[in-house]
Amino acid sequence: MDIAGVAKEIFADLVAPEFRGTAYSMYNAFTGLALPSASLVFGYLTDRHGFQTAFLYGSFLSLLALLVFLTLRVAKRRYVTA
Repeated sequence: MDIAGVAKEIFADLVAPEFRGTAYSMYNAFTGLALPSASLVFGYLTDRHGFQTAFLYGSFLSLLALLVFLTLRVAKRRYVTA
């Protein structure tokens, strides 16, 4: 399973069944917009400041994302299957 599969499993646990299609659509839309933008920023940083700066910037954003992920508290939902 790749990272997209893990993300879909997280959505399946966090989103109510009637909103899962919308959540998957939003995830795919934001991912589709973010990935090319990230490549452009990385390329710009590499051209202007070198690989070390680009990788440090990526590491900083990864650590920031980890901190946000660890500090978020999500209420555990229980779904009843009938």
